[in-house]
Parts: sequence; structure tokens; C-alpha cells
Amino acid sequence: MQIIGGGLILTKKWQVLALIMLMPLSFNVLFFYLKLDPNTLGLEAIVAILNILFVYHNWNKIQTFFKRKLSLKNL
Repeated sequence: MQIIGGGLILTKKWQVLALIMLMPLSFNVLFFYLKLDPNTLGLEAIVAILNILFVYHNWNKIQTFFKRKLSLKNL
């Protein structure tokens, strides 16, 4: 999953999908190291901050993933 997500980040077309795939993984690593050994939290914190900045930069594209499309067929 991480290799596929990393490859998708390199392509302009699939960056938002890769972000959605990798965000939970990176925060899981951050919280794991925060619980395990908070003194060695450098690289994990940088990755989490970069993820937050990437979400902020692509927020308009990310919102479309979570909008529900209503139609008369679903009612």
C-alpha cells in the first residue's frame, strides 16, 4: 500500500487519491512513535506536517471525495 501510494503521489493525476490512502498510515506511525518513544519524533512529525500541508493545498479536490451525490434512484 505504501509503495503504491508513493508511486501515485509522483503522478499529478492521482495525488489526491494517494494522499487519502497514505494519510492514515503516516498518522498511525506518528502516534505509534509518540507512544513508544517521544524523544525520537523528528521525521514522523515532519511527515505528518507535510501531509497536513498537502491536504490544505488540495482541499478543493479532496472535498469532492466526501460529497454525497443524491439522485431520485437512491430515495
